[in-house]
Formats: sequence, C-alpha cells, structure tokens
Amino acid sequence: STGFYYLSENMYGVVLYRGEFSRVIKGLKVGLIKPYPFERLILIDASASYLQYFDYNIKIPDLKTIGVKVQFVYQVTDPKMFYMGYLSNNSHKYTKELRDILREQITVSIKKSINQNVLKDDYHEIMTKNLTIMGHDIKNQVNQTITKYGVSVIKLNIVNVHLINQLPN
Repeated sequence: STGFYYLSENMYGVVLYRGEFSRVIKGLKVGLIKPYPFERLILIDASASYLQYFDYNIKIPDLKTIGVKVQFVYQVTDPKMFYMGYLSNNSHKYTKELRDILREQITVSIKKSINQNVLKDDYHEIMTKNLTIMGHDIKNQVNQTITKYGVSVIKLNIVNVHLINQLPN
C-alpha cells in the first residue's frame, strides 16, 4: 500500500494505473509508484526458462512412425505484450499454473510446426535433414505464432529423429 518497490535483475514491473496499463519498469531498480488503489505493480520474471524436453511421435505419409526429441528454452521478451496478451486475460499474476499453461501452449505450437516441416517429406528425406536447420526453421515459425504473448523461444534444438519400431499387425 506504500507504493515502494524493488525489482531484481531479469524482472519487469508492469504498472497499472486504475487497472489500465501505464508503463513498464525494468529491474534492477528500487522506486516508488502511487499507492494502491491508484497504481499497482505486476511482477514478471523475464529470466530464461529451464531447458524443456519432450518427445513427439508422428506418422508420416509413407505410414512409418518417427520420433522427434526436442529441447527448447523460452522467455518473456516483451513485458507489455506479455501483460496485454496473456496475463490480463488470466489472473494478472504469473503463477506456476500459468507458467505450465504457457509452456504447454509453446509445446503445442512446436508440434504443429514439426508437422508442417515433416509431413511433406518421405522417410528418407526426413532422416537425412540437417537437424540444426530444421530446429532453426521450427523456432522461427513458433516465434511468429507466440509473439502475441510477448514470449519468444530463444533456443530450440531437434536432438534426434528416429524410426519408432512398429509391431506387425
């Protein structure tokens, strides 16, 4: 209620004036805002996420199933967009639950991009693709999709692509 704040490194503060977006404050900073109910500070952690992994199986056009192992890191890159496009539609706080939902939305976006990159090729073409280039292309596609949330994938690697052993029918 005093309006005093401290932002550590890799933190943003979104200042709301009477419930509406006013401005962004970048950490490492100590300062004052008008006391509540006039101004309110929403804290946003802008440090990079920990390394995320997932395996994704996909049936390709020649009816083989391949497995794709992916690792990625994301972070908030635009705190205003993050607040306006993500937090203001939810609870105004970046809770563990919202972080899990955001990570799942990014994962779904990565899977869609993998589908776009893989489903047009046959097994031999997929297995001989350069994984670094494929990961870079997928990262760019995903970032175009999630930019509306003020978040970016800052690292995306396709660790491997392999054939999933299928049992005969």
